[in-house]
Amino acid sequence: MRPHRATRTKLQTVAAERDALATVPRHRGVSGTVAASRHRAVLGLPIVLAVVFGALSVAIVADLGAEPRSYASTSTSAAILDLMAGLGLVAAGAFHWWTHQRGSIGVLTALVGVAWLSADWIGWNDGPAVVRSVAMVVAPFLVPLVLHLGVAVPTGTVRSRAHRSLVALAYAVTAVVSVGWALVRDPFRDRYCWSNCTDNSFLLRADPDLARSLTDVWLRAASVIGVTIVAVCVVRLVRASDAGRRTLLAVLVPIAVVGVTLAAFAILLIADRAEGPARRALMSLFVARAGALVGLSAGLTWVVLRELRTRRSVARLVEQLGAAPAPGALRDVLAGALLDDSLEIVYWLPEQQRYVDAGGHQVEPRAGPAQTATTIAREGRPLAVVIHDRSLTATHDLEREIGAASRLAVDNERLRAEALAQLADLRAARARIVEAADDTRRQLERNLHDGAQQRLLALSYELQLAEADATAASDPRLAAVLATAGKKAATALVELRDLAHGIFPMILTEAGLGPALATYVDTAPLRVDLAGVPDDRVGDDAEIAAYLSVVAVIERAAHRSASRLDVTFTRSAADLDIDSVDDAADSHPDELIHIADRVGALGGRIAVNGNRVRAVIPCA
Repeated sequence: MRPHRATRTKLQTVAAERDALATVPRHRGVSGTVAASRHRAVLGLPIVLAVVFGALSVAIVADLGAEPRSYASTSTSAAILDLMAGLGLVAAGAFHWWTHQRGSIGVLTALVGVAWLSADWIGWNDGPAVVRSVAMVVAPFLVPLVLHLGVAVPTGTVRSRAHRSLVALAYAVTAVVSVGWALVRDPFRDRYCWSNCTDNSFLLRADPDLARSLTDVWLRAASVIGVTIVAVCVVRLVRASDAGRRTLLAVLVPIAVVGVTLAAFAILLIADRAEGPARRALMSLFVARAGALVGLSAGLTWVVLRELRTRRSVARLVEQLGAAPAPGALRDVLAGALLDDSLEIVYWLPEQQRYVDAGGHQVEPRAGPAQTATTIAREGRPLAVVIHDRSLTATHDLEREIGAASRLAVDNERLRAEALAQLADLRAARARIVEAADDTRRQLERNLHDGAQQRLLALSYELQLAEADATAASDPRLAAVLATAGKKAATALVELRDLAHGIFPMILTEAGLGPALATYVDTAPLRVDLAGVPDDRVGDDAEIAAYLSVVAVIERAAHRSASRLDVTFTRSAADLDIDSVDDAADSHPDELIHIADRVGALGGRIAVNGNRVRAVIPCA
């Protein structure tokens, strides 16, 4: 049998995509090589700058002189911790930049490290005045950069409007204060200066009062931003899913500690503006903040390594999907590769214009608060939607990798889901047909009972009255005719009642399965023993199917000359199990097709094996 033309075309397309994915790494043209070289050069330039900046920072910290001009210059251990924090952040940012193809998180992380090390550049006694002045402008931006990193990690995108407003406000306040200091603050006339009391290349006009006002504003703003950083980190951790929390913990906890130190540092300076390592509380906060930043760089590096491991898992996923996973296993394969148990896949059926799950049930692709949706498409036409944890979309590359990996197998899964959806529609249609037939039979029985049966009963009564009148009038011939007509009317009434009961037993609807079967068994042509008949109601459709199944089994046993039939009912939470065994010697292969169709319309099944018939009917 030859496959359908559309199926052959789809299989050829899938095979072509597989071949293309297999051959791309081995066949790269000259233009592709040049473009790749340019791309590597663009990625490498920031890393070179990071290395140069780090080397200069090490040299500056190592040559700060005898008089402390920064917290790092108080001891060798403080200098090492300071450099570990700053250089670790710059290195982690560069690593993130390289592995994520210009990811914004890498830039933010490196800028946090630059802002942290700017305090050391401010205290560079022999350094150029303009360099120290630029460092004075850059150093305050540590506060908004940490806030920005806290709301953007791990994707690099600030999704919440409230978070965007907070970050923009923090940057605006910092910019106003920092630029204002650069224009009006004369370090020589600042009684609280300690790291740089000589140089300000951007000074336009010294205004000590305005500079002090800006300092007051900055300290209060820094304390508020520090508290905001802590609150944002806590809220994000609480609202994150399990998979997202595992990623965020390593980053948000150090950021929250940094926020605590920033707020505490600002509050201490509000109480006493004298700054310097001589104040033990300030020095302790410096150590705590440096340690938290070291933890932040380690956490970000761990996140990058975890994402690289995920990419390797996706690479292995391509091989697994290329080997055609078991039907219905695509969701489990993707969830295992991406370490996300909440992952779900829904498939688009273009002919029916709806989404279905792997089981063929109609669903809507709705992502939860901590989830997002990745569309898998071919030539602009959607094939499926993968709903997964939002933390997995740290880069747009990951989304493309998910799509490229699963596109090879998603067609098979979608076709399977489409077939299951059609099967579900067929079952629903069968159930509707059976229900419509039962309604028709029920209505016909009611019409016979309320119409023809009542008229026959009235006719029988009138014939009896006429017979009595004929007898009273001494007309035996007429009385005999009327008596015969009355008997025939009574016989027709019994036959009509039996016919109506055979069309649909009203006692089944009114009293339930037990009384209906008991009534039928009383007139059965063989001995029938019923056991375990449920006393409670199990639903109209299930009761009708069970009743007709037992009736069919009794008729089958009588047709096979059986003398006894044992029928046992077993009720579970979801099903009604009917097990029937007769004593007939004849093993006539009657499969009870009409009953199998009715039971199958409800999602049940029936099995015939010689003297034994078993039906399982859903009743939940």
